[in-house]
Amino acid sequence: MKKEIRIALIALFCCILTVNCRNEYSSSVIGNPSSLDSPLQDIQWCGENSSNDNLVVLLTQKGSVYRSEDRGASWIKMVDSFARVGVNVKMDLSSNVGIVTQMIASPIDSNEIVFMGSDGINWITTDCGVTIQALGINLNLREFMYHPTEKNWMLASSFNNCEKQNNQKDKRKKDTECFKTKDLFFSENKGKSWRVLLKYVVQFGWAHKVNSKLTNVPTSRIIYSKEVGNSGHQVMKGWSMKTHLFYTDDFMKNQNMIVNQGNKFLITENYLFAAQVHSSDNQLVKLMVSQSNQKEYSFTYAEIPEDIHQHSFTILDTKEGQVFLNINHLGSNSPMGNIYQSDSTGTRFSLSLEDNVRGRDGQCDFESVNGVEGIFISNIFAPSKKLKGIKQMLKSKNPDTSDEDIPTENTRKKGQAQNSEDVLKESLKSLRDNMVTRITFDKGGMWSLLRAPAKDSNGKQINCDINKKCSLHLHSVSSQLSFGPAYSSENSLGLIIATGNTGQFLSHKAGSVNTYLSRDGGLVWEEIRKGSHIYEVADHGSIIVMATDQEPTKNIIFSWDEGRTWNTKQISDTPVMISNIITEPGNTSDKFLVYGSIEGESDISGIIVLLDFASLHPRDCQGYENPDTSDSDYEYWTPHNPSEFCLLGREIKYVRRKRDAACFNPETFERSYVVRKCECTELDWECDVGFARAKDDSKERTGPCVPLKDFKVDYNPPQTCSGSYQVTQGYRRVAGNQCIGGIDHAPIQYPCPMFGFLSYNNLFTNVLILGAMAGVFYLIIQNKEVVITFVATSNLDAYINLGKTYLKKGYTFVTSIVLPQASNQQQGYFQANQDEENRKSHSLKDQHHQFHDNLIESHDHDDEEEQSDAVQQQLTSSQVPQNNSNKNNNNSNTPNQAQHKDLLDEHDGEEDPFDPRN
Repeated sequence: MKKEIRIALIALFCCILTVNCRNEYSSSVIGNPSSLDSPLQDIQWCGENSSNDNLVVLLTQKGSVYRSEDRGASWIKMVDSFARVGVNVKMDLSSNVGIVTQMIASPIDSNEIVFMGSDGINWITTDCGVTIQALGINLNLREFMYHPTEKNWMLASSFNNCEKQNNQKDKRKKDTECFKTKDLFFSENKGKSWRVLLKYVVQFGWAHKVNSKLTNVPTSRIIYSKEVGNSGHQVMKGWSMKTHLFYTDDFMKNQNMIVNQGNKFLITENYLFAAQVHSSDNQLVKLMVSQSNQKEYSFTYAEIPEDIHQHSFTILDTKEGQVFLNINHLGSNSPMGNIYQSDSTGTRFSLSLEDNVRGRDGQCDFESVNGVEGIFISNIFAPSKKLKGIKQMLKSKNPDTSDEDIPTENTRKKGQAQNSEDVLKESLKSLRDNMVTRITFDKGGMWSLLRAPAKDSNGKQINCDINKKCSLHLHSVSSQLSFGPAYSSENSLGLIIATGNTGQFLSHKAGSVNTYLSRDGGLVWEEIRKGSHIYEVADHGSIIVMATDQEPTKNIIFSWDEGRTWNTKQISDTPVMISNIITEPGNTSDKFLVYGSIEGESDISGIIVLLDFASLHPRDCQGYENPDTSDSDYEYWTPHNPSEFCLLGREIKYVRRKRDAACFNPETFERSYVVRKCECTELDWECDVGFARAKDDSKERTGPCVPLKDFKVDYNPPQTCSGSYQVTQGYRRVAGNQCIGGIDHAPIQYPCPMFGFLSYNNLFTNVLILGAMAGVFYLIIQNKEVVITFVATSNLDAYINLGKTYLKKGYTFVTSIVLPQASNQQQGYFQANQDEENRKSHSLKDQHHQFHDNLIESHDHDDEEEQSDAVQQQLTSSQVPQNNSNKNNNNSNTPNQAQHKDLLDEHDGEEDPFDPRN
């Protein structure tokens, strides 16, 4: 009995001690604010996980570096360390060593950071700022790049200092003149020494990627574009016909050209994209694609139904087995572009969404919902007469004329040009008020409006009917200087936070913007707070921290039930204009950093505060093994589209914390899922190349896939045909979709003809064959009596019977020549070096069938057999009686004609934009 009492007393003491400790810690959720000499520009976490990531380094806008050893609770300014190393390098106490302009962390060791300087001095740390060393002495680095797997290998570029060199030389001697070039440097000893690999370089990069599957690519491979044949100053602006794309596996001992006139490139895990210049006069380029996991690259032209202009395409997303591409068809002044989606090869693109909002820097209003496959959110300009008129104005304007190129009053003879420029500028500004938001649940196959919440955050009814052109609209990257874009995290499945408004269009007035949240990947939304906020999520979605971003504030608010209830905490005695709220990479911790600026009388200083929610709830979540039970803090969640509990042809059940569970998720928490394949529906199919969804009465593309204007389906078999070939029905299965059965829009299979030479694609051969046949026929007419005698004395029955046997086995003869119905140079299609898959389509046209150019037909193999039988009868009619069985053959089916009445009008018409020069 005494033993039991003793144990109870010890337990009670421990409990009291624990409560006191937690209460003491709860009072310190908000750390002491730390002052910075200017607002924060960049921040880097060191360490690999929560056990060793206490070290943090930040860079301010004035170029000062600060270091923290306690996850951001306190900071030390490191200006003396950098200055001391710089002075030792220059060996001049009075010399200016410059400031830090950029931080670049190693992809292999997160404790290693390169600090690029402004005045020829660069620095490196291998222990997260404990010690600082010089990097690249007297080398004014412009770009720097770590190798993803070799820790000592580095690439960098620099412009040679011609002004300094030319001042020291006799400019009258041409051979001593210095020409400005961009040079590529390589270091194999972590920057202790550098050597020049190449001059006149435009772009460069390692062919490998971090954690990539590029196992066939040599580790030492460098991909680069360079200007060839230039002996003067390097061209620094615009696309150039003298710039070509190369790779080297031995640091320039051997250089291999892979794309002629290839100016820029982008490497992803699956694809290597290249921009090939086709005209430097009008700055036209075309996109080429190769698989990136190849020792020898094989580029093909991306099949896109429009030419690409300068500054005109952005790779939006490549993570989900296909490519999303935004193309600006209307020139550098255009604020919009069309979104195209590829098939699984990344080369064949079809129209997904028109008039996507895009900035002149190539950034587009296009957001993926991280952690949930197939869901994307995008902003477009709503269809209207105003939009149509602006697009016509942009078409008529020189697509490569920038604002700086607009004539001035001194050079303009008349005021009409000025008036048209002013009208265009004002019209472009007015488009800002005509933006609307769309969402897709099938990788861009179909886009729809976002249904508005039923009530606001105060419980008041919201009257917004989606059938009356009222819906929810969200801000994106085009508004990021004013409002927060949609935010999601792979470690907070289905959770999206965004700012926006309900109504007919997206509003840019602060008083109309509120903060919204979705727990199911964007299907259902709720307003969680009035006004615009900046936000961050941590602990797998358990904690949301927000702050107003439209005016200075002393407080932050936080929620542990995903926005149902909020708590307020003061972070500063002085109002702070909060710039951002961040958490360490992965969003699995319970610590946040809030940073912003305080405007003084003569300067703007920075401020940073640590928030630590470790003691907010004392227990870890329980019941992970039995979700959806009363004893569990977890539930099942199934991402799905609006019509069924499936997404991309499968049902996946994820495990996540219940919204009202007052607990923390362990940092090692992982979700499990159960997969069930679903029956195919219309959402599992997207439009094929040359097709797009038909518009409904509200001008939304929600109808069936119909051919674009001037597009014609190619029914011809390929030149190399083996067994059978396919003809599209206007659809293709969404890449990565796993549905089974149900709706089937797969291409129709046709058997290959035995003799495929009689086609337009073999026109020269056809002429020779027809000429030979005409010659034989002429000889027969001239020697009629000899031929009749030969036939009468020859045993032709065996040959005829043999021919019939071949026909019964499925061999056929081609009796009609496929004639071209359209020019081989149709607008928008890439012709140069195209393979057979990219041939232009031709309609079938012969004496039996007359097909409409804009219809999708299926070619029936039985008709070919019937035609072949008729030919055989004609060949044998003078010697053999008619074969009644062939005459009565019922193989007389006509091709199925999928007739589309609503043809599409021709559409009017980078995370890395293909800018010609940066």
